[in-house]
Amino acid sequence: MKLLAVLFTALATIAAAQTRLDVTMIVDSAEREFIVQIPSGTAPAGGYPVVFMLHGTTDSGEVFYNTSGWKEKGEEEKFITVFPSSQRICVDEGNGPFTTTKWATGEVTGGKLSGGIACPGQNIKNDVTFFRRMIDTIKQALNVDAARIYATGFSSGGVMVSKLLIEMSDVFAAMHAQAGGLNENDSGAIARPMPFIYSIGTGDDQCEDYGYNEFPFNDTSLAIHRRLIGKYLGVLGLGETFTKDSTALVLRYKFNTLAATAGWEFDYLLFKGLEHKYPNPISYPISLCDILWPFFKQHSVPLAVKTDAAEIATIHLRPNPATDHLIIDDDATLTLFTATGTEILQTKTHRGQRFALPKLSPGIYLAKLATPTGLKAAKVVVR
Repeated sequence: MKLLAVLFTALATIAAAQTRLDVTMIVDSAEREFIVQIPSGTAPAGGYPVVFMLHGTTDSGEVFYNTSGWKEKGEEEKFITVFPSSQRICVDEGNGPFTTTKWATGEVTGGKLSGGIACPGQNIKNDVTFFRRMIDTIKQALNVDAARIYATGFSSGGVMVSKLLIEMSDVFAAMHAQAGGLNENDSGAIARPMPFIYSIGTGDDQCEDYGYNEFPFNDTSLAIHRRLIGKYLGVLGLGETFTKDSTALVLRYKFNTLAATAGWEFDYLLFKGLEHKYPNPISYPISLCDILWPFFKQHSVPLAVKTDAAEIATIHLRPNPATDHLIIDDDATLTLFTATGTEILQTKTHRGQRFALPKLSPGIYLAKLATPTGLKAAKVVVR
């Protein structure tokens, strides 16, 4: 790991042009690969933002390095792009088993709600562990702005990005999924809601699953995807009211309705005529990079809510969800934040003491406790 960090740092220091690094590392006893593209020149003030691009089934990091348009956008806007490759997994989608590249999501491994499509008897590695190792390595080796790390994914990569929404909201500042949504086996509570975009083309072959030859380029497609959209809204604590913007090729629906959720949103984008592809300069008149980067760059992980994932949910508090009061089983100083990092309350608490909450809008908040044994953190849902 130290040698890798030295190599990264040396190459980044002398780079006068874009620098590509092909990295192989061992994670959970398996060899994993990813490509890192560093833009030319020196790092911006505060360090490089980072965008992860996750490929779809049968593809690789190399494919999307060459076709997605993100390395070119990274050079233009001076951010690092990362193109990881998934595992090769045997799956059976109903037509017999075959081996392909695919991310290890609930779609593959299954769970309590439904079975997965993975062939039995495989030692499938945890891809969340892979992402945490990649990010730790990149942060150690390069001048990175740790508050501005983003992810976008296509198809299976979109399903994986949605899994990361649940499990790595302490790391990523904003995310996007194209034609691959949150699997029911991955859905759950998150530590910090964040801005998220889901997009799909009207010509995507998923339309056949809904009984259409093509998704309608109007509000009907919003209704068709109501269940999927509802999963995201539930996770993010957003209501169903939206605003709509449209062009000749893109319909964009923005959900951001609660006062407590100012600073994040869920957007549903529909691309007219696009098949099961990632919109890039080759496949479509609009490059998705040109839509996502302006969205990504306005968001960061608030300093107040950065915490190691192991600390999340270590506070014993009740009731949760709460309405007008909390009881905490610790002697400590409690600080309560909105999910965007604005401090709204600080008070001393005693074990078992009931204290009244100020009048809060429904939503998800973040609590930090300074205790004699250290700092603890948890999310608080207010109804």
